[in-house]
Amino acid sequence: MSGRHSMLWTHEGVSLSRVITKETLDAVLDFQIRDDDIVVASFPKTGTNWLAEIAVKILRAAGKTDKSVDSMEFGPMEMKRPTATQPGYITLADMPSPRLVMTHLPVKFAPQGISKPQNKDLLSAVKTIVAFLEVDLDEATVKDIAEASTFDNMKAGLDNSTIAERRGIARKGIIGDWKNTFSSEESAAFDAWCEKKLGGTGLTFDFE
Repeated sequence: MSGRHSMLWTHEGVSLSRVITKETLDAVLDFQIRDDDIVVASFPKTGTNWLAEIAVKILRAAGKTDKSVDSMEFGPMEMKRPTATQPGYITLADMPSPRLVMTHLPVKFAPQGISKPQNKDLLSAVKTIVAFLEVDLDEATVKDIAEASTFDNMKAGLDNSTIAERRGIARKGIIGDWKNTFSSEESAAFDAWCEKKLGGTGLTFDFE
């Protein structure tokens, strides 16, 4: 086999670069993500380095990091650059905070701190958004907003909206309900369309 396909290998149905080893995939699952990590998770060639460069420049301008902790130097955590002696995740583990964590790994191969965060409940999410928007709200107000933002409460508000288009936005709030909407023929047609458009790219999607 020659060309770009010789640069890839397949693991659990996913095409991966040969610079990513099975040993690295196993180790990365247990990589410890810190609360103050900045994670850039994306498909390759979708502006990853551009976004990461912007993040680094912002951190430097704010005095939160400098060249010595620039994780841009080794790229995605799962890869080992030709001039490097070890994969990026090993170097990253010993770096001081705040770290910039870049990865192209699919969710099922990513560190559990990214794929299955243990801290991502509604109240915490609202607090994160409050901090991001740089507003000052007391704890009681934040809790009220979180309670009003549960799926059931949000759905009730949308279902009774005076704007007709908003009444059908919130459905059941569960994963996989498409199976109750698509017929088997529609599902097969959509799968065929995805294969036609994405076949050979290595891109796959889990609709479960």
